[in-house]
Amino acid sequence: MGNIGIESRVEPNVLRAYFKNEALLSMIFENKYDKILWCESEIHVENPLSLAPDKELGVGKTRIGLLKPSEKKEKVVKIYTRPNNFPDDYKFTIVLYAYDEDGAIEERAEYSNTIKCVENGKDI
Repeated sequence: MGNIGIESRVEPNVLRAYFKNEALLSMIFENKYDKILWCESEIHVENPLSLAPDKELGVGKTRIGLLKPSEKKEKVVKIYTRPNNFPDDYKFTIVLYAYDEDGAIEERAEYSNTIKCVENGKDI
């Protein structure tokens, strides 16, 4: 594993099947290097998850900014579903790009997790 730590948290942590859902995906990034890095990330979600409320959008990008040594930063994006979601675990992936002072990529890190979608009242 590299020197950039990635964690995630989804609220609510379980989505309802057959309904429109809106959830907050919190991404936590930690710089374990002893130098300042400039970071950005891509977010990839599987259908029926979307990064837009009114259409299917599977890939997005967000800037994290400068990460000082031993610093943690949190970025939050919204994730949506349309009513065509079924009970299942839906995967999302965060791809982090960390750049050094010269603008060269110092590290590229990937992190994947799932969001559980259940029928109303079951497995919550």
